[in-house]
Amino acid sequence: MAPGAPSPSTPIVWAVLGWVRRTFFNEPPTINYNPQTTSQNMTTGVITGNVGATDPEGDPLTYKVTNAPANGSVTIDQATGNFTYTPTAGFAQTGGADSFTVSVTDNKFHLLALLFSPDHGVPSQTINLSEQSIAPSISRTIVSLPGTITHPMLPSFTPDGKLLFGATPAVNGVAVAGARGEIYEMNQDGTGLNCISCGLAPSITDSLSGPAAFQDGSGRILIGSVNSSGTAGAIYEPATSTTSAQIVPIIPAAAGVPIIQDGRVYTVAPDGVHITYNPILLNPATGTVLPEQTFGTLVRTTDASGNPEYQIVDARVVYSGGEIHGFTPDGKSIIVANYTGASGAGQTNNYEVNLATGQVAQLTNSLDYTEDVAMSPNGQWLTVGSSRTENYLTAMTQIVRPSFIPAYIAGAVWYQHYSSGADTTNQEWLNSVQGEEAGQNGIPMFDLSTGYTSNPRGSWNAAGNEVVFWESNLTNVNDTRLVVVHLTNVNAGTPTPVNTASPDPIWAPALNTVAPQPPTLPGPGSHAGTYGGTAVVTSTVDPSNPNNTISTVTYHDYQYVNGQILNGTEQTVTNPSYTDIVYTADVIVTNPAGNQIGDLTANITDSGQFIMSLNGTITSTLNGNTETITGPTPTPATQM
Repeated sequence: MAPGAPSPSTPIVWAVLGWVRRTFFNEPPTINYNPQTTSQNMTTGVITGNVGATDPEGDPLTYKVTNAPANGSVTIDQATGNFTYTPTAGFAQTGGADSFTVSVTDNKFHLLALLFSPDHGVPSQTINLSEQSIAPSISRTIVSLPGTITHPMLPSFTPDGKLLFGATPAVNGVAVAGARGEIYEMNQDGTGLNCISCGLAPSITDSLSGPAAFQDGSGRILIGSVNSSGTAGAIYEPATSTTSAQIVPIIPAAAGVPIIQDGRVYTVAPDGVHITYNPILLNPATGTVLPEQTFGTLVRTTDASGNPEYQIVDARVVYSGGEIHGFTPDGKSIIVANYTGASGAGQTNNYEVNLATGQVAQLTNSLDYTEDVAMSPNGQWLTVGSSRTENYLTAMTQIVRPSFIPAYIAGAVWYQHYSSGADTTNQEWLNSVQGEEAGQNGIPMFDLSTGYTSNPRGSWNAAGNEVVFWESNLTNVNDTRLVVVHLTNVNAGTPTPVNTASPDPIWAPALNTVAPQPPTLPGPGSHAGTYGGTAVVTSTVDPSNPNNTISTVTYHDYQYVNGQILNGTEQTVTNPSYTDIVYTADVIVTNPAGNQIGDLTANITDSGQFIMSLNGTITSTLNGNTETITGPTPTPATQM
């Protein structure tokens, strides 16, 4: 309206003018995108945010993606302008930059914008996104040590995140001659060093090591002292208002047969009441020598002189022929390593044993040597000590088949590398439980390029975002160090369940009733393959030595793995204690078309129970991959 013109005097005129204003002079929407509104879900990789469009008149807006992202897809909520960017599975793992362009309109006619605005009243915005990789990753920190200690080993975390470990007292980094190894507590940055065991239990002259804090809030610490008869267990008790700090010995339960080694790898349950260990027993009737995985209850009492001690009572054998390495976080199962091919000929893998039922479930899945396992606080991730990718056992294991005969060579293969002084059989890996089930290797937490090899076993912190273990120099086993591994995109720290009481395994036999027996095998007879054919097992007395047993398996078009057809024989000659094994093999592998895709040949002797040796060769080929195990054992190096 011109200045001074008379005002409209009727409602209809006002209505017409309003229509004209809204139609020809309506202002278009604007976009003011703020990258700070975006966030990424680190489990899925999905990024969410808001386009940031507004309309001066509050008109409803319509959004349109005019240039789609290259590495994913995007959707926009038409009511709110919120967008959801979903990366492809591969891009979520690798991460990187991506973008999309969006236009927005209020679906009105904008005369002025049409005449004078480059976007004609339909603004657009390119939204740049930075996708952070959701793949689990690690970073390593070498722990700084003060010069008052040296040779650190076997670390673990306290509940509040400090480090517990064994070490030797030193002056300026040089070990004090004849000093006992002690138990230390320290911050991760090397400050706050405190010797927990110094001055305590002077009657224990063997070095103390392997500390593990109780999780029951008592402040107690499980420790061990290594001696010629194995590992003696003890428990550190902190000072109270009425008592001084002390180290109280653990008294193992009595067995019904001779004990070769009494201790070996004590582990305490999350409830602080139960304990496991691995005594090695001798069956005098057969000569069989095996570790028996034992679960019992800790009872604090006094000896005849009134000195405190912890006795292990109601000791029961919950597994045989392996080694317990810990509990699940809820205390309801134990984790045990099997060395006698329970998962396949020549394999060593870990299992969960349900303490309430005795049910056994495979936990790790590797064709190479695998020994120690520690489970994350939420039970979804594992640290795995293994030689996977080194192929120490794959000459025996890559042609997957059941253990029909007692070809127990894993222990000797382990000792062959351990005694060389550059033991790489127990490198620490990080893997999810699902990854293990799928046979994936996981993420290496070690770095051989630094000149150090990692040692068992990894220990989790309470938050599930750090793991600690120790390493030794590849050329000097006495040069050791502690490594803290920091985890990214690893969801491992859900709090442990409140109820961590371990059930009593009433199904398991009492330790004092157990005499070691040979591992259970399928036994003589004809065994059908999963996908066809048969494996015929026989067992006879060795005519040259009636004390020995000849076990033979003959394959007739036997298929355990689909598409791998086995023909040929494997044979062992064993003494009653399985301390001497002669293993021979001549097996051909073909595919369903009749073409040879592999073979297995062997003539090797595995001798000795504790100082094991290999003499001979095992060679296998499968789909072009050839692997070999050979002896004799290298000259032993000085070990810790």
